[in-house]
Formats: sequence, structure tokens, C-alpha cells
Amino acid sequence: MSSIPQTGEILCAPVKRIRIGFPLRQTKRTWFDDTFTKINTNRNEISRDEFRSAMLSAVHPLCLGNHGKLMKWIAADNSPLTPASHEDPRTPGVLKRVIATREDFQAGHLQMLNWAVLPGHQSFRLHLHQDMQEVFVLIRGQVEMRVGAQRRDMGPGDAVIVDAGEVHQMTNLTEEQAEYIVFGISSGRGGRTIVVPPQQDSAP
Repeated sequence: MSSIPQTGEILCAPVKRIRIGFPLRQTKRTWFDDTFTKINTNRNEISRDEFRSAMLSAVHPLCLGNHGKLMKWIAADNSPLTPASHEDPRTPGVLKRVIATREDFQAGHLQMLNWAVLPGHQSFRLHLHQDMQEVFVLIRGQVEMRVGAQRRDMGPGDAVIVDAGEVHQMTNLTEEQAEYIVFGISSGRGGRTIVVPPQQDSAP
């Protein structure tokens, strides 16, 4: 099912093998079967057809820098405050900062809107969403945001857009709890959330 190639972004080393050739004394069939078994052992329940299609069409972003894409980063100090469209620009009662516009979002529907708390020096697990794009806006604290092989520090007001299929993780850099707002846009294809086991995380 080629409509969800992001499933292939579970493992790193095996995908490298697809690009440089399969290991000696191992056929394509046995390699697919062995790797499929390893994935389902980690309780990431995907079908054999989904896995095979994914491995043939996707390359792990932890290996190749997130398919060459740059992280969609919106720094607070790079986005000026401007009068809201309903205000008198000469004497505005409220100012706005445009974080993103319609062109930045994938087609779909709003899946969730959360206010989240990340305790001091904690991280949420490295994972990806097969069909959901997420937008994170940091409200309080100092964190590091990782998307694929890229990492950026975030302060209050900074935002990042994580596309469907991109592995990501946030880490609190201080002892104080961090707070952020995150909303997700689903394409409606029924994709799963897949956690990347630590032993499969080969990014620096």
C-alpha cells in the first residue's frame, strides 16, 4: 500500500542496506521476512504488504537527513507583531504574530489540540505519525526539538511544523517544566503512531 510509505521510517540500518545492496548470503525475501518480524516484535502492528511497500519507497530520515528537507522552523524573534486584520492599524487594540498560513498545512481535518507539560530534563519518546502533521508552539521553558536528523533549541514563542512521517522528539533542557501547545492535522487515511525503539535509533 504505497499510500503510506512513512511506515518504512521505523528502521535505519536495514534501509541503508536497500540502497547499497542486501547483506551477503541473504536474499531479498529472507531480509524482508526477518526485518518484518523484528518490527512486529516491537508491537508496531503493520501488515506485511504495508511493510514491503514502505521499505521499497522510503528512506529513514535519521539516516539521510530527513529526505533532504529542512525543519519547518518559525522563530519568535523572526516574526514581527502586526495589527490584527480587524483592528485600526493606527491604534490597534491587539497585535498578532503569524506563525503559519494555509499553504504550510497538509490537507485534512483537525485531529487534536493539546496543552502539554514536559517535566524538567524529560523527553517524549521518539516517534512518527503516519498521516498526521503536528504544529508545536512553545509557551514556557527551553527545549530541544528533534525532527529527523535535525535539532534546534526552542524558547517561548518559537514554533515548529512536523510533517506526517517525520520522526520527532522534544527534550526539556532545564529543571523547570516546559509547556507547549500542539495541534495535529490528519489526512484521514487512518495512519498509526509508531514509536522508534531506542535500539533502532542510530541518529547522532
